[in-house]
Amino acid sequence: MNDNLLPEYGLYSSEKEFLAFQNSKYVHSDTKTVYFEIGELLKRDKKVLFIGIPCQVAGLQQYIKTKKISDNNLIVVDIVCHGTTETHILQEHISFIEKKYNNTTTGVFFRDPEEGTHTFTFSLKNGEKTYYKKKVHRNDAYQVGYHYGITYRENCYKCKYARRERVGDLTISDYSGLGKAASCDYGPRNVSCILVNTLKGKQIFLAIKDVLIHADKRPFCVFW
Repeated sequence: MNDNLLPEYGLYSSEKEFLAFQNSKYVHSDTKTVYFEIGELLKRDKKVLFIGIPCQVAGLQQYIKTKKISDNNLIVVDIVCHGTTETHILQEHISFIEKKYNNTTTGVFFRDPEEGTHTFTFSLKNGEKTYYKKKVHRNDAYQVGYHYGITYRENCYKCKYARRERVGDLTISDYSGLGKAASCDYGPRNVSCILVNTLKGKQIFLAIKDVLIHADKRPFCVFW
């Protein structure tokens, strides 16, 4: 999240820096110059992992293809997305709350980890202090608009990437549907879904399976 409380893509190489990218961001994100920067790294034979929503993954792939840059060292991971909201809607919402509570916002969370990410708590913070927080069903206008699909960008309602066929080598998402198709000994909380889509993705998955993650194979089903 940048100083304007909006998400943007960036390139980092240390584990500590990666922490800044954690947590869901339910608003349109700015790719800025990241495609160009990735292209320059690939030209220098550097390995790059790109994680983003499907349309922006596809954008990177098209950029690399257009520039005739080898993608041998590029791994792409798409996040299951059900739409993004225009940035001005979030900014107007934050501004309204700031005036109502006579406060200033330095941080925003869409799924505040302090409240448990499974609670979908939208919160605004001034420094370390939370001065506003609302769960998804507690009449926060932004939460209602987003989670009920009212405030998405117009193109999101006709997204060609919202389909079974994925654009990433791997796909990651929450696993809210865990147990619907087949019984399971544990619940969906803090469990993620990983789809392996390409040979390159399979190689990465097998390299981390049972080393960095525990993975169980589950039935693949699509619920509409």
